[in-house]
Amino acid sequence: MWGFWCLGGAAAKNYREKSVDVVCYDELSSFEPDVEKEGSPTLLGDKRIEGSVWPKSIRGSTPKIKGTCQIEKAANESAHFMRFYVPCPHCGEEQYLKFGDESTPFGLKWEKDSPESVFYLCEHHGCVIHQSELDQSNGRWICENTGMWTRDGLTFFSAADNEIPPPRSITFHIWTAYSPFTTWVQIVYDWLDALKDPNGLKTFVNTTLGETWEEAVGEKLDHQVLMDKVVHYTAAVPARVVYLTAGIDSQRNRFEMYVWGWAPGEEAFLVDKIIIMGAS
Repeated sequence: MWGFWCLGGAAAKNYREKSVDVVCYDELSSFEPDVEKEGSPTLLGDKRIEGSVWPKSIRGSTPKIKGTCQIEKAANESAHFMRFYVPCPHCGEEQYLKFGDESTPFGLKWEKDSPESVFYLCEHHGCVIHQSELDQSNGRWICENTGMWTRDGLTFFSAADNEIPPPRSITFHIWTAYSPFTTWVQIVYDWLDALKDPNGLKTFVNTTLGETWEEAVGEKLDHQVLMDKVVHYTAAVPARVVYLTAGIDSQRNRFEMYVWGWAPGEEAFLVDKIIIMGAS
């Protein structure tokens, strides 16, 4: 006889009384780290499977903010971080799909102003792969840390291809490029739309790439920490310059940084200019 309970994760009372064989945390990133001051949601929930002969704790979610994300914490608890590798239909080399950017010689590529031209550039031999050519049925999950692999999540092999017992815990990462419910063309459109919205990039990183978003946070520095960060400047600085300032101008496809030297009387000198290519 089977039973199924679907309960909210915000109320501590929902983590009591019932004993089950399997507990699933849906959208774990949206859970509070401390459930009504009673502790971690996963630790509370996993207490419900202690009496099971075959206990299983399943945690799934779209990631959120790096450092505070519950699914990131859960993923890091396992020694095995698995990505799905697929063979290139042309050279046969395995790789997991990456979004890439303008500077990477692999990933999703397309002609300017033409998302429909998108293809995947193989990281091994530069083969051009169209979405219709990619056969995921021959793929396998490979651990980034140990080389352990599996095709079905039931039978596991070591990096030396010897069959091994299933691990106690395991983390799987997958993102939208593998989905049969969308297209690479749509991913490119989503990326271009994200660039137009101040919060769009965050949404794209979380929901399309399946990665945590790292917030830009200022750091308060005391006097000694500032002194420890002092370095000798490599550019030529006029002798009468008493301090330097730097500013960054964010363009669509690059960052431009200017370093100015300041002398008495607000006399200014352009000391250095640095251009960093990449989507801003």
